Amino acid sequence: MKKVLFLLLCLISLLSYSQYVITGKVNNLEDKEALPYASVYLVKSHIGVSSDENGVYKLERDFKGSFNKLDTLVVSYIGYKEQRI
Repeated sequence: MKKVLFLLLCLISLLSYSQYVITGKVNNLEDKEALPYASVYLVKSHIGVSSDENGVYKLERDFKGSFNKLDTLVVSYIGYKEQRI
């Protein structure tokens, strides 16, 4: 079974705008190389995106309101085990 090779950096600012945006980068843990076009989504909020060619993603709310604090962030990439945070 493959090791989980995802390093997921969730950067959440303390500014009021941060209630509406979650950003981060998806990397391989062994060599720190970015994983482009990984799927990133929040289960309860039903919001998902793909990371860009540098592994960076940005989840945004379309309306004012915070993310569900008990939500699960899921990252998947072909050939890797799905990571839930």
